[in-house]
Order: sequence, then structure tokens, then C-alpha cells
Amino acid sequence: MTKAQIVAELKKFLNSTQFTEATDKQPSYQVSLKPVRLPELAAKLRQEVELTLPHLRETLVSREIKQFIQNLEMLGQEHQSTVLLDYVATLKQQLQDFDWDNIPKTVAKFAEIPEQLIMENYH
Repeated sequence: MTKAQIVAELKKFLNSTQFTEATDKQPSYQVSLKPVRLPELAAKLRQEVELTLPHLRETLVSREIKQFIQNLEMLGQEHQSTVLLDYVATLKQQLQDFDWDNIPKTVAKFAEIPEQLIMENYH
């Protein structure tokens, strides 16, 4: 049985309303073009890259990815970062869709976010 077949079977039995109910309630917040307190945000994201990302990339546990998404979403809202919130939206959607072909790539791509923020906001 392939990974895709397993995921297809799981979709039949799993009730994804637990995760979708929590994420359907999108907070209303204003996002500026430039994140506020960018150096602080970049430092927090670098810490996530160093401490959280290696384990997350290795295990890819759905529950841990959901917690990762929640943490990043809070940071994105707090610092008004469209780059981070766009990343969160992509990963959240992939998780909801059980898109396990792209989730590992998206999780790995997080390592680029701190530098991307700095490049986009200082150049």
C-alpha cells in the first residue's frame, strides 16, 4: 500500500472538523506592509529554525505541526508579518488537505523565512 493510498483511506475515517473548526475562525487583524519590531521577530524565527525545525523535519508529527502553526501565527499577528502569515496559511491548508507530498517541503522551507523577512524589508 502506497503512502497516497493510506492517506486516502485515512481521509475516509478521520474527522478533520477538530482542526478545521479551530482554523476557520480567522482572527481579524490589520497587517501592515512592514513587520513591526523586525529584529525581534527575526531573532524569534531564527530560534525556531535552530530549536524546533530539525525535530519537526525529522518526525513530521501532525500534532507538532499544528502547534508550530499556532506559534508562528501568533508571531505573525503580533509582528504584523505578511510573509510569515502567508507561510502559515500555506502550511495550514496543506495540513487540512492531508497534502503529505508538500508538507515536508513547506516545513523545510521555513528555514528561509527569517532571511527572507530581512531581505524584503531592508532592500
